[in-house]
Amino acid sequence: MHKRLHPLLRKTCTLFVYGLIIIMSASVSSGEETRTASSPLATVGLTDQQFEDTLKQFIGIPYRRGGTTTKGLDCSGFVKLVYDHIFGIELPHNSVAQFRFSELKKIDKGDMQPGDLIFFGNTKQKTINHVGLYMSGNKFIHASSSKGISVSGLDENYWKKRFMGSMRHEGLSSGFDQNRASSAIVFCSQGIR
Repeated sequence: MHKRLHPLLRKTCTLFVYGLIIIMSASVSSGEETRTASSPLATVGLTDQQFEDTLKQFIGIPYRRGGTTTKGLDCSGFVKLVYDHIFGIELPHNSVAQFRFSELKKIDKGDMQPGDLIFFGNTKQKTINHVGLYMSGNKFIHASSSKGISVSGLDENYWKKRFMGSMRHEGLSSGFDQNRASSAIVFCSQGIR
């Protein structure tokens, strides 16, 4: 990302998250519910757009098997990095281990929301070999071995045939969490590169 955009992104993200903290705190104290209360992003005070904008900063980072930094990431390393920095949740660095992770709960494809994990593999053998993060509009972001970090569509024939399921961390269904929101603020303010 261009160096001049970092301060703007930092300021925008920080102001929005702080504002959202105040708004959501007022909603909770007055007993009001918001549409985003069940969204995984609601736990950190991010909108779908802010989440997607943050993830799009990763586009173009090369694929590197076993990679865990912005110099190169594999699919599970990318998901692990995002979950650790945005949600404050430690995931294993392996797509099969992530799929089997006891704190992730299966959700219906129709109930997917930005931030949910989506898994792919060999549907006949029922083996997982790829993971990505759901965005919106039937799109997801992942580390492709040929393109690096990129956005693809779930309606693309290649991915449609390999879709194995979607999951959400159980800690991301309980509403706003100020500690997790603080983690998201720091990540947004630092940028990725």
